[in-house]
Amino acid sequence: FATGGKSKEALGSDGTVFKLLKKHGYLIKELKPGLSPIRVYENTKGIENERLKGKISLLIDKKIVYQEFGEILVKKDGLSGICIMNCSSIILRSKNFKKAIISIDLFNEFTLEELENKFKKYNDLAGFSFLEGIFTLKMSEFIRKNSGAKNLYKFDNRDVKNIVSYVKNVTFTYKENYGFDDSQVTIGGIDLSYLKETLESKIEKNIYFVGEMLDVDGLCGGYNLMLCLASSSRVFTSLN
Repeated sequence: FATGGKSKEALGSDGTVFKLLKKHGYLIKELKPGLSPIRVYENTKGIENERLKGKISLLIDKKIVYQEFGEILVKKDGLSGICIMNCSSIILRSKNFKKAIISIDLFNEFTLEELENKFKKYNDLAGFSFLEGIFTLKMSEFIRKNSGAKNLYKFDNRDVKNIVSYVKNVTFTYKENYGFDDSQVTIGGIDLSYLKETLESKIEKNIYFVGEMLDVDGLCGGYNLMLCLASSSRVFTSLN
């Protein structure tokens, strides 16, 4: 069996075969859309299509469980990008959590103090909002509003401090993953305890399973493709 998971139904895999396998006595772990964009509770419409770079920290119930530096694409109702997709799978693999937060440090190369000194210099030199010299107009306004800066253009020291604190920790609250049509891999599948090391079924002779049908998935970077190749090679070796 190499019928894939449930992701990208348009490519021919809709997960129907798992219903059949369940009737044959296999334990099927819940199928979920892994490596997908995520929806967040915060309003992102004003900065839709913005591309940001920074250090991503995924916090589940206030504990950092994953970090990665990368690019983030802002969508009308959430976030995308490789690092966000990786976070989406980690979140779905997590159990019994109350809240997941994505924290983005847009200036990871600077400490708070270093960035504050730099921004103060920019603010003193600029005859307008210095943010507009760093970000797009709509992103500048988004940062100004969410940082709590009181002044519209020429900021005082408190405004600068608030802006620095915000850009070092831009947070979004996880709501849900996008669906299977937007996911790159299916989380879940046949429980490995039902298979031998050769990937042959323990309950039906001469039945083998490979690739995304297995309850195994990885992050972005070719790991899921490697799973398909390696599991197929294992079965081929076993049959020969």
